[in-house]
Amino acid sequence: MNDATASASSLELANQVRLYDVWAWLYDWVVGSRPYHRIVWGMSPGEHERFAHTALAAPDEDPILDAGCGSLLFTARCYRKSSQRLTLLDASAGMLARARRRMGSRPANWVQGDLRALPFEAEHFGRVLHFGVLHCIDDAALVLRELARVTRRGGRLYLSCLTLARPRGDAFLQRLARAGHVAPPRRPDEVLQAIEDAGFSLRAQQQRGSFLFVEAERART
Repeated sequence: MNDATASASSLELANQVRLYDVWAWLYDWVVGSRPYHRIVWGMSPGEHERFAHTALAAPDEDPILDAGCGSLLFTARCYRKSSQRLTLLDASAGMLARARRRMGSRPANWVQGDLRALPFEAEHFGRVLHFGVLHCIDDAALVLRELARVTRRGGRLYLSCLTLARPRGDAFLQRLARAGHVAPPRRPDEVLQAIEDAGFSLRAQQQRGSFLFVEAERART
C-alpha cells in the first residue's frame, strides 16, 4: 500500500468511525431488527448470540479480546453472565458508550483503538472474537494478521462476517458497498483463505444465510 492509498484508507476509516459515533442508536435499531435479519440476510439475529456463547464456552483462563465489539448489541447478555477476563475494543466512542451501558456493572477492560494496529503485545489473548466487522474492512489481510499477532499459539479465533451467499443478501451488500458502508463483498472461500493466510487453521465454519461463522486456531509453530 503506497502513502496515498494509506492516507485515503485512513480518511475513509475516520469517516466511518464518525458515522458510527453519531448514528450508533440507529445502527442498533436497524441491525437488531428480526425482520431486517430475516428478509435481508436470511437468518435470525439470535444466531449471533449463540455464536458468542460458543466462543465463551471454553474453560481456559486466558484473557479474551473482542476486536471490534461495537455496541454489544448481540453479545452483552452472554458477556454479563461470563466470568472471563474481557477486553472490549472498538474505534467508535459512540459504540463503546452504548456497550458500557449494556454491560452495567460487569467489569471489563475498555479500549478505543484501531484494528489495523492493535495496542496489545504479541500472543496476549487466548481467544479473539471478531463479530460482524470484517465485511466493513477493505484491508482484511492486515486486520487478520493483527488478530493473529495478538492470539497466543494454539489460541482460537471466532469470526463472523457477511459474504456473497444468497441473491437478496448479495444485492443489498453490493448496494451498501457502493454507498461506502462496507468493503467490496467477498465470497466465503475468499474469507476462509484470508484467515488461513493470516496464520490460522480452520476448525469449523458454517454459512447461515448471508453470514459466515468461523472458528479457527492460531498455528502452534
